[in-house]
Amino acid sequence: LNVSIQNIIRYANDFVDSSCSRQALTDVGQIGLKLGREKLCFAIFEAMRCKGIEIRPHFYWPLLIASRNKGEAKIYSLLKSMTDADVEMDFDTLLHYVYPYINTARPIDTLQRLQLCNIPKVIMFTPLLSFLLQHNR
Repeated sequence: LNVSIQNIIRYANDFVDSSCSRQALTDVGQIGLKLGREKLCFAIFEAMRCKGIEIRPHFYWPLLIASRNKGEAKIYSLLKSMTDADVEMDFDTLLHYVYPYINTARPIDTLQRLQLCNIPKVIMFTPLLSFLLQHNR
């Protein structure tokens, strides 16, 4: 649990390079998420990118859940890091892991903040409408 991030990545990369399993990095990432080691998760995501392993939006769900008590800025920061890493945003991520934890009192402001995170307009509208309707707004 207290091994350095560099050593964990080196071991995971060695395992992947030995052709034993491409799943090793994903497994290490999931363990990092469960342990709440955010820096480890980002390092694993970078290693996955280098190995050509697709990073899906649901990989970020535990990070988004853990960030809900750290304020909106942290959630927007994670969203920005997702788009910077070319992780495609999806309906479920926005509906269940973003909108419930950010201020949606003024939907136009919410959409503008999401645009600053480089989230495509076409992706953010439908989940926001669904979220607002589910909450009778």
